[in-house]
Amino acid sequence: MLLEVENVSKSFGGLQAVKNATFEVPEAQVTGLVGPNGAGKTTLFNMISGTIRADAGAIRYRDMEITGLTPQARIGRGIARSFQDVRLLPRLTVLENVVVGVQGQPGERLRNVFTRPRHAVRSEKENLRRAAECLDYVGMPVSVHHELAGGLSYGEQKLVSIARLLATGADLLLLDEPTSGLDEGSLDEFRTVLRRLIAEGRTVLLVEHNMLLVRELCDRAVFLSTGEVLAIDTPGRLMENEELRNVYFGA
Repeated sequence: MLLEVENVSKSFGGLQAVKNATFEVPEAQVTGLVGPNGAGKTTLFNMISGTIRADAGAIRYRDMEITGLTPQARIGRGIARSFQDVRLLPRLTVLENVVVGVQGQPGERLRNVFTRPRHAVRSEKENLRRAAECLDYVGMPVSVHHELAGGLSYGEQKLVSIARLLATGADLLLLDEPTSGLDEGSLDEFRTVLRRLIAEGRTVLLVEHNMLLVRELCDRAVFLSTGEVLAIDTPGRLMENEELRNVYFGA
């Protein structure tokens, strides 16, 4: 099992955001985290990616506990995430935004610039090439690579955020509301990229409110409500469960 979440809990003051959540993410499958607003999906994502610490429980990746690791350390282990609000650097170019995702760059250490300048230059060229490949993967034309990211449409920025995620080289991709705010045309483009990732056997854990998309793309889904895992099954069977439908739609 690629990722295991066991009895993970998180409270904010008197609010129990996640309570004893337990589920697994199999390798080379797409797993969805679904449930109504306030179910604890984003909090769980933040604990898996390391941006917040769990109060209790354990998170294991490739049989190694990562519960106490920093977000950067988790990226190094092979876990990377996107954000619902994109978080591009608007004053950097599209290409530069994707290069930021490449891990272990020699230029990150000042001494390499002076002691190993040729290695740093070669590495920079390789990183730019890799970033360009990631942009090509998501369908961004070369003509926009050197434009400022802040000038892109929202749909294009979403695609660049996926390219940056791919540039990390991570084995587990965490996608937080990847299609939120997209118009129909942008949604089709994004769906094409997701299908390609799936066809290549990538492991994906996503939070998504579009249940039709979840049903189309996910092998299995974890249904949360008020911070607890209520069910784990195929999206189709979850959607056919009347009790879960009532929870989801607030009936």
